[in-house]
Amino acid sequence: MDNGKLFELMEKMYVEMQQGFKDVNGRIDGLEKRIDGLEKRFDGLEKEVKKVNFTIENDIKPKISVLFEGYSSNKEETERKLEEVIKEQRETKEILTLSIKSLSEDIKNLNEKMDKVEKVTMKNTYDVEYLKLAK
Repeated sequence: MDNGKLFELMEKMYVEMQQGFKDVNGRIDGLEKRIDGLEKRFDGLEKEVKKVNFTIENDIKPKISVLFEGYSSNKEETERKLEEVIKEQRETKEILTLSIKSLSEDIKNLNEKMDKVEKVTMKNTYDVEYLKLAK
């Protein structure tokens, strides 16, 4: 191969290499732009995350703590009142049970007296009839 052809071949290779470098550089430039765009988006997300964290730390957590304290207080008071109601119900049950027993005894006694009254009334009715006949 003579020098002219070799030079042409080398020149052609150089041009192709330059074109390849331009293509690679163009792709790298495109990647850099995309990375820049991603960095901007990431920065925006980072700011939003900081805002959210700030809101959580300074607004939401204190409110949750206050709510939890209120819940705990309400729970304790509700349990205390429930115990009072249960105690009152037990006392009422005992009173009602004693009252029922007492009323049952009273009814039993009244029934016994009623039986005696019926017997006496029957005897009196018999005696009245006997006296009517005896006249």
